[in-house]
Amino acid sequence: MIYACFHEKTSPDTALCFGGEFSEASLLGNSCVPSERVLSILRLENIGLYDGSFAVNDVELLGEEKPSIKIIDTSLPLRRDVETGDYALNAALDKFASENGIRHAVAYRFRTIIQMVYADLQTKPLYLLLDLGGSRPEEQLLVTEFIAKVFLLGRILIHAPSISMNYHADLVPLSRIVADVFVPKQPALDMEHLAFGASSNEIAGIKPSVAGEIAQKEVPNETNPAKDPLAAQPQREYKVESNPSIFENEEKPAKRGFFGKIAAFFKRIPAPTMDLILNILFAVLFTGLAIAVCPINFAFSSEGSSTMLVVCIIVCFVFLIMAQIPIASIYQADKEQMNPFKAKPFMIVGVIFSLIGILAGVLMMVIGKSKGWDSSKALPFYIAYFLYPVFLTAYTAVTVYRKTHPKK
Repeated sequence: MIYACFHEKTSPDTALCFGGEFSEASLLGNSCVPSERVLSILRLENIGLYDGSFAVNDVELLGEEKPSIKIIDTSLPLRRDVETGDYALNAALDKFASENGIRHAVAYRFRTIIQMVYADLQTKPLYLLLDLGGSRPEEQLLVTEFIAKVFLLGRILIHAPSISMNYHADLVPLSRIVADVFVPKQPALDMEHLAFGASSNEIAGIKPSVAGEIAQKEVPNETNPAKDPLAAQPQREYKVESNPSIFENEEKPAKRGFFGKIAAFFKRIPAPTMDLILNILFAVLFTGLAIAVCPINFAFSSEGSSTMLVVCIIVCFVFLIMAQIPIASIYQADKEQMNPFKAKPFMIVGVIFSLIGILAGVLMMVIGKSKGWDSSKALPFYIAYFLYPVFLTAYTAVTVYRKTHPKK
């Protein structure tokens, strides 16, 4: 059971109530309480900002003692050391992949997320918060469906925006939405012995799952063959051809060309890191174009041509403003950070590019003096470069406002 009635210390007259039955894996629904506040408390972050009560299975989250919880956030790099040899889990993963035909691009992340869920449940936390906000809708659906089939009785709270948007409730048990969202599929012919049904589990010797754990394979009783229904049956040998698994993350080197190796390299880079790299590259591109406009104007403009001068000045300012967009996006990508001065990647990149803009202004002044540029015509370019930090500060202020005052 989850029961919460709390308020921000700065707004004591505005009470927020949230709750529901929590006896099985559940989805955080489309609640009237802002999801960012619920997720913040469930993460045990910024607890000091709230007064009141937020109890999960009679354990108070807003108290002084922090309970044992686990958090999986798919917007962050996934752990790579969670591979397990559990028989039932691997059988269920193979069965699920066979039925759904999971694409290669999705298979590795899907399997890793499930392995992380299994590993965290083994520690028996108060609850496991699975934040799928950083996953594509396809991945959200696959992970949630698998949990509904294998980890239904686990203490799991799932944030899956693409699914929860259709449910106006605080908590939605997964058993309630199985019939609505998950379409039953025919078992694959070569994987029927790994079916999820209770009768086939008994035949395979798999114990029923308990809360927070996955089903486990039962070791046959060698002293009493009657308890082992498969002991008296002759064992048949199967010839299995080696085929590449859909869960293998890398292709064979022999089949890769030059561009294949480059593509494989970029696939191994986590999505947040790749976004940071792309934002920096775009900032470099637009800043470089803005700096190049000044010498290009004086190199190719005819004497006394005012039209090209005006166009180049406008283009210079436009490029400098466009350079702020990817830099501000680095800060905006941090979903939890409200203070830009504490967002280290953003501050580092912002300071570096601000210095580049100022140095570009100094450099153009030196070049202009040596080349004999008309100072009255070159002055707007110098001002634009020196205003680089001002442009960045202004655009960041707009970004901060939009992030702290989202549209309702």
